[in-house]
Amino acid sequence: MTFPLPVTTPAITIAQAWHPRFDADLAHRWLGDRLRRVYRSIAERRA
Repeated sequence: MTFPLPVTTPAITIAQAWHPRFDADLAHRWLGDRLRRVYRSIAERRA
């Protein structure tokens, strides 16, 4: 659940990265997918 802030804040950039050897790791792929979904849904609500 999210709530609007009572003040205006500047936009921020969010990035994620890990070592390439973890690209095939299912747990890292799952986590990356979930984070992308959350950030995308937040961005779409703000647009």
